[in-house]
Amino acid sequence: MNKIEFTRKENDKIIKYELSFDSEKLKKLRNEIKNKIILTEHRSYTTEHLTKKDTYLNFKSKVISEYEDREYPETHCIYEVEYDEIVYTSKLVYLIDDLIENNDSLIIDYLEGDKHLNDLSKIKEQIKDLHNKLTKLIDSKKYIESKKVLDKLISLSDLKKFYEEECNYLFLIKDLMEIEEIDSIDNSIYEHVLTFKKNK
Repeated sequence: MNKIEFTRKENDKIIKYELSFDSEKLKKLRNEIKNKIILTEHRSYTTEHLTKKDTYLNFKSKVISEYEDREYPETHCIYEVEYDEIVYTSKLVYLIDDLIENNDSLIIDYLEGDKHLNDLSKIKEQIKDLHNKLTKLIDSKKYIESKKVLDKLISLSDLKKFYEEECNYLFLIKDLMEIEEIDSIDNSIYEHVLTFKKNK
């Protein structure tokens, strides 16, 4: 069991906590999050040079034409390339890395905060508004504008799924951690000690 200490200001006190966690179980969960909670965008194009990166999923390529170069006695190929590129990975991956590798407790603020829930709530409201807008555009037979709104709606729906899955993993991460208060000091005394050290 790994342990780190961190402090937090709460009302008129500075509280020292001890965070205990199983790094192996956390690493396993981290890898699961990295592979599952992602946002991707589909790409397709033609090219003479094939390049494949770690952020590419479902990579496919095929030769669609060939030609010979007068300067170089070899056949050149034109490829049709298609893949899904990872454009966003859950912040939880990096926070878990910081906790395990650097003993950084930033993940605690993220787990206990409401930002992810607020983001999810905002996205749901935006989806609701876009649904209403799309219905009005279709009723008015404005199909070009409808297509743009529909594309945005699909993108937001993917983002909603992303945050919902992230929220589910927040609870799993919390289950792998134990936080215990181990000490405290009045904020006024703490500030006085800091001032004393500076003036020494």
